Amino acid sequence: MGRWALLALLLLLLALLLIGAYDEQTFSFLTVLWQRLLAASSLHHLAAAMQQDINGGITKRLLPAVVPYAALCIGICLLQLVLAPAQWRMAVKLYTGTLASKLAGDAMPAMRCRPPQRAPQRLPPARRANGV
Repeated sequence: MGRWALLALLLLLLALLLIGAYDEQTFSFLTVLWQRLLAASSLHHLAAAMQQDINGGITKRLLPAVVPYAALCIGICLLQLVLAPAQWRMAVKLYTGTLASKLAGDAMPAMRCRPPQRAPQRLPPARRANGV
């Protein structure tokens, strides 16, 4: 790996760490940006309708702000893999396995792990003080 590729890899890692450390500020910036863009294009009612269909317990953030944040994080990770091509095969296996397990978990809720059922334990009969 060349010196410039290593420097780019370290800068991308730093960018990913900063985005994660300042996620609230990033989300507030993206939320304000999207609210202004949607208001300027008079499409704010579409964003409100999309947000209404989502359970409030799942996300408290504006959906159009979450999508670019996720795309930015995934894009930085993919750029890091481009700079380190030897890791592509492992990363593809990990992402595929994670996606498959997530889809299998959502498709078959009855197959989820449950704690093992224990049989009640029998205690030995108590002895009296006189041995009977």
